[in-house]
Amino acid sequence: MLLRAQSLRKAYNGRAALADVSFSLEAGTSLGLIGENGAGKSTLVGILSGTVQPDGGTLEWEGKNVHIRKPRDAAALGIRVVPQHDSLIGRFTVAENVALASGLPAFPRRAEMRARVCALAAELGLDPGDPDAPCESLSVGTRQRVEILKALSRPTRCLLLDEPTAVLTPAEVSDLLAVVRRLRESGVAVVLVDHKLHEVIEACTRVAVLRRGRLVKELITEGADPAELSRAMVGHAVESPKRPPAPAQRKVLLEVQQLTTAREGAGVPLDSMTFHVCSGEIVGFCGVDGNGQQELVEALVGLRSFAGSVRCDRTHGVAAIPPDRRAEGLLAGFSMGENLHLDRILLDRAAPRGWLPPSALRDAAAAAISRFAIRAPGPDAAARELSGGNQQKIVIARALARQPSVLIAANPTRGLDVDAAASVHREILQFAGNGGGVVLVSPDLDEIAALAHRVFVLSRGKARGPFEAPLDERAIAAIGTAMAGGEFE
Repeated sequence: MLLRAQSLRKAYNGRAALADVSFSLEAGTSLGLIGENGAGKSTLVGILSGTVQPDGGTLEWEGKNVHIRKPRDAAALGIRVVPQHDSLIGRFTVAENVALASGLPAFPRRAEMRARVCALAAELGLDPGDPDAPCESLSVGTRQRVEILKALSRPTRCLLLDEPTAVLTPAEVSDLLAVVRRLRESGVAVVLVDHKLHEVIEACTRVAVLRRGRLVKELITEGADPAELSRAMVGHAVESPKRPPAPAQRKVLLEVQQLTTAREGAGVPLDSMTFHVCSGEIVGFCGVDGNGQQELVEALVGLRSFAGSVRCDRTHGVAAIPPDRRAEGLLAGFSMGENLHLDRILLDRAAPRGWLPPSALRDAAAAAISRFAIRAPGPDAAARELSGGNQQKIVIARALARQPSVLIAANPTRGLDVDAAASVHREILQFAGNGGGVVLVSPDLDEIAALAHRVFVLSRGKARGPFEAPLDERAIAAIGTAMAGGEFE
């Protein structure tokens, strides 16, 4: 037995994040770890990687008790982690970040660093982009791939993957799951934290279900029923909302003509993009990350200069769910209520005389907790005290509270469990049903197909399409071809 955990316990502010969790992991196996947001998955990964200290319980490594007090202790055992949010040094290049983690000489030559990254990327089948590009210029998905290369740049005996597929396209997910299988076959033990049940079933030999800090189910994945696993995660059956047809009488809320951006860093400039969004309509943009998604979102919300024109209904303007909640959506040390008011319009509504009473902050947090089923120690909790999925719910709650005419939703269900994702989908559909317009940017083709009335594929800065819903097999095949950069009829 490589790793055994016995009766692990951890509480925050009196609330149990883990309660007597026990499991084992053998070399050459992969364990899928699933559960609703706030179930304790990231806490468990933190204990195994040395960033979180348990309140009780024991860990055994190859039959001997071990104390993993810091990340260096985990690394010494061969435990590597790919965190939910990258820890790259933004000003360092891809090659420099990987070299820093790989143990190369203190001052390696640039050519040596570049060769190391390219060889490792080819071996794993993961494209990190330009090895000489600074990581701060990369898209979220590309940074995730660099983080995986970092983790595997040194000998690994146990790999912890904390939601690694959240911002990857179907093709990239397939490549990553193939890496997991190859690592398992080479004798590495893998723990895969994931909300997508089909990925866990495909890549893992066993699956463990956490609910409210307790291990409620563990079984082999062969023949596992996704519906049964979903019920075990959230305690009830999950129903996906249905997309209604777009209304016949529609008002154009957002009109984009010949949108073109300049090249900045390693980004992909937008090239003469034209589309419109009507009231009651959801327009989806999918594609391999790094093909203009970031540029599109930033241009639409006014964070990037552009040529061409963007005309928006001025009744309530635009609100956005940014693609990276930690870097662009939250202040981790601020309370939930404070984060819910990080918007000029909402702040002016709540504090017309320039003073925001603490009661207003608590009331806003309590309302968000109730509406979006946010799991938190209380309405005064800081954002950093919440799991990643619950942080995402704060960002979504703030965007919808503004009651905009147009919602720009980038990776809106990143890090959310199946029940929470279905809830967010219902909110987006309800927003459109009430006359709003939605620009949905997501690497998840299933999400795009389920929600969007029209679909564009972003490829090298161009919008290809549209494809009209519902998407049939031919449309799905054409979208896949366009995402790969090929031509379609």
